[in-house]
Amino acid sequence: MKATLNYTELWKHCKVLKLTENMRLNSEKSMQTVTKIKEFFNWILHIGDGDMNLNKLGQATIEILEDILILHIQQPFCNWLNLFIQATCKILPLMNFLTMVQ
Repeated sequence: MKATLNYTELWKHCKVLKLTENMRLNSEKSMQTVTKIKEFFNWILHIGDGDMNLNKLGQATIEILEDILILHIQQPFCNWLNLFIQATCKILPLMNFLTMVQ
């Protein structure tokens, strides 16, 4: 842990920035979609920030939103892999663009 940036001499020269606005919400036209995205991001933030009801052992039960559950699938790994490949194919052009910008 002492090897992290926070413990180096560089840390005193760093400025911590925080994201305050969800830019994805600005691009959405449908109010229903905006509401769903807000709910999802708030849910993720609560998990990441540890704002869950912890028991005495420091554990929490996290309720997974029904619309992101994958139910009744014959081959769950294959379906997950297909989703991963589709997402990767969408990201690759962006990664290529970022490489060209450097």
